[in-house]
Amino acid sequence: MKLFVRNLPWSATEADLAKFLDDQGYLVTEIKIAYDEDMRRSRGYGFVTFATSDMFQQALRDLGGQEFGGRELYVAAALEKQRNGGSRGRRARREARSVGRPEGSPPDDFGWEDVS
Repeated sequence: MKLFVRNLPWSATEADLAKFLDDQGYLVTEIKIAYDEDMRRSRGYGFVTFATSDMFQQALRDLGGQEFGGRELYVAAALEKQRNGGSRGRRARREARSVGRPEGSPPDDFGWEDVS
């Protein structure tokens, strides 16, 4: 089970969060912090996967409000990412735009049809 953690310090690393959770007695299997590549810092949130459901439930109950790196943590159960649509949705829209075009004509570059 995954926990969404926000209000992380900008300087937080996955190793820092792992040590913090280990010091609290939690067993985690994965930690992912979102990073802003341009700013070269944490985006202030991440996801933690726990070894057991009991650990997850305990963390959900107890970690919210705790201080980490000078900031108060906010936690919630992470929602599963929906995997429908994606490239199939883009492909379907692209195919729908090409209906009625002469065979071999290039697609328009802007994603809309000329209606003049």
